[in-house]
Formats: sequence, C-alpha cells, structure tokens
Amino acid sequence: HEQIESNLQRIERKNQRTWYSKPRSEMGVTCVGRQKMKLGSKPLYEG
Repeated sequence: HEQIESNLQRIERKNQRTWYSKPRSEMGVTCVGRQKMKLGSKPLYEG
C-alpha cells in the first residue's frame, strides 16, 4: 500500500513540474480540473 502511495506522490510531483512550466491561463484550467476531481459535483466550466 505504501508503495502505491509513493508512486502517486512521484507522479504528482512530475505533473506539478509540468503545470508550473505552462502559461498562466493553462495553469488556471488545471487548477479548476483539480478542484473538480476533489469536489466531484461542480462542473468544470461555469458561466
């Protein structure tokens, strides 16, 4: 179980590095996507 956890953390770090190198607007979209994954009920795009 701990092995899976560490693997997830490694992937998360790799993803974060990718996000930080992207333009601000794209990063915003990614942040909204992460919020959607957490909440699960809110739509990705509102408006």
